[in-house]
Amino acid sequence: MLLKSTLLAAAVAVAATAQAQRPAPADAHAFYNTSYSARNSGSFSLNHRLFSVSYGFPTLLNDGFGGRIGFGPVMARFEAPIRDEVGIAALAQIGARNSGGYYNDKSFAFGFGGMGFYHFNKLIPLRDLDVYAGLGIGINFTHVNREGGHRKDGNYVDPVPVGAIGARYYFSPRFAGFAEAGYTGMSSVNLGLTWRL
Repeated sequence: MLLKSTLLAAAVAVAATAQAQRPAPADAHAFYNTSYSARNSGSFSLNHRLFSVSYGFPTLLNDGFGGRIGFGPVMARFEAPIRDEVGIAALAQIGARNSGGYYNDKSFAFGFGGMGFYHFNKLIPLRDLDVYAGLGIGINFTHVNREGGHRKDGNYVDPVPVGAIGARYYFSPRFAGFAEAGYTGMSSVNLGLTWRL
């Protein structure tokens, strides 16, 4: 339910931004009259390399017994283009939690992954708005320290699917803020900043 609400909120925000930035009809007409292979709004291209940092929430992390983490995840991601509308990315993330209560489980997790992204720069004629979707796979490593009960400390290695839909808005030619919803194994929503290199 939370994920559906988040996705709806993200869609409304993107639609509102698109409405506010809608180009003049003549510009949109020229954009869509250009062939798909030749058109590009300029929000992403073969010349763009993106470095992003983000903070995730509601910070979900499975430590073998369920629960939520209290810090992060903080994620860093580097994306390089392979076509004007397609990029590949490497990501790393870390997070931690303290469950409290009788068991007082303390968890620390880090993960790595790779993703492929499709940017809608050939479909949306807005230079400052980069709307994208991505899929990939990651692996999360979790260490759990248990201070109560009869359970032992544990280490977990979990392969996870990684996916996101999002939008970033460029406040300058090289700097943008972004929001995305999806799943990283540690969070379902990420808010962050992007530097275009």
